[in-house]
Amino acid sequence: ACISFLNPVAESLTGWTHEEAIGQPLDSVFRIINEESRQSVGSPTLRALREGLVVGLANGTLLIAKDGTEHPIANNAAPIRNASGEVAGVVLVFRDITERRKTELALAKALSYADDIIATLREPFLVLDHDLRVKTANRSFYDSFHVSKEETENRLVYDLGNGQWDIPDLRTLLDETAVDRSVRVARG
Repeated sequence: ACISFLNPVAESLTGWTHEEAIGQPLDSVFRIINEESRQSVGSPTLRALREGLVVGLANGTLLIAKDGTEHPIANNAAPIRNASGEVAGVVLVFRDITERRKTELALAKALSYADDIIATLREPFLVLDHDLRVKTANRSFYDSFHVSKEETENRLVYDLGNGQWDIPDLRTLLDETAVDRSVRVARG
């Protein structure tokens, strides 16, 4: 499990030059830990070598560069086979997912913020998906209509309360809104 090649992107993420890394044990150059526990994570390369399978890492893996810099990464290891089909090595592909993580965090914060706003509304409020199924409702909705989450979420709005929401005018308005939304999405 020694390194035979390091491309420029791998050099920048690990902090090792190609020349320094050649012949080094993989775990000296490719040091990875679990982001939460901070415990060392076994490299997928050994399993790929042993089992001849493509192996990936679990989410929450950090690469520790030579200078101690940490990069959240996604990766996988794939066996390299010789002409007779035997595993002759492994290619390890990894990428920095820092920007993806930032985007995921921003999205989670935005969703939490929206959920907090919905939860504090005094009027009954439903959030519907594109198929008009209830994604969520606020406490005021549950209290006003004497229903539970289980009776409400993931159900078509028309099926709520034994069909009390299956009102022709409401159906027409929601269907028109859904069609209008589809047209806007299709136009970009």
